[in-house]
Amino acid sequence: MVSGTVKICAAESLIALFIAPTIEAFGQHYPGVGFEIDTGSAPHIAEMLLRGEVDVALAFYTPVSAEIQVTNSCQLAHKVLMAGHHPLAGKPRLTLKEIAAHPIAIPPANYAVRQLLESAARREGLHFDMRFITSSMEVQKTLALQGQTLLILPQLNINDAVAPDLLVAVPLADPLMGNVKVDLCLPRQRTLSMATRLFHELLAQRIEGQSTPGQ
Repeated sequence: MVSGTVKICAAESLIALFIAPTIEAFGQHYPGVGFEIDTGSAPHIAEMLLRGEVDVALAFYTPVSAEIQVTNSCQLAHKVLMAGHHPLAGKPRLTLKEIAAHPIAIPPANYAVRQLLESAARREGLHFDMRFITSSMEVQKTLALQGQTLLILPQLNINDAVAPDLLVAVPLADPLMGNVKVDLCLPRQRTLSMATRLFHELLAQRIEGQSTPGQ
């Protein structure tokens, strides 16, 4: 009988894509295991792992550390999410110039997607209307559903629909913003519980099952 608690820290946008489905599948086999879930930017996630406050981490571009072991990685495509009635919803692909003509919701400067977008803006000589700055995914999606803003988020490579949230996901045609690396991490020198090892194994399978865009 496997029991105990698995402590997880992950980027909020990865909860629905990876963490929640893995917890659901895991619970079918090990219903006695509980979970503590925290979210944040990559530096926050790495800090939580280094301090021993979490057992498993899932982040974008994990900071390099001798005490963090990246066990599995995959590439996800950045896509532009919007309400179905947004003027750009019918486009097959979107350029940064097209996005710059509309308000966007974006997380604070310590998040990878914000850093990538600002770098792309400098490269292309564009100015983005970052009208809504918030780390809350719920706030971002609510504003998008109202048609007030665009979101730029990594999505699974197997489809372009975000049906549970009634949002449309359009691929982003940009070499810098196109893909983002997702890292599954464990503490390098710490004895893990049986529950943590089993959950990590199942989550690793889901990560490895996500093909690289374009393959």
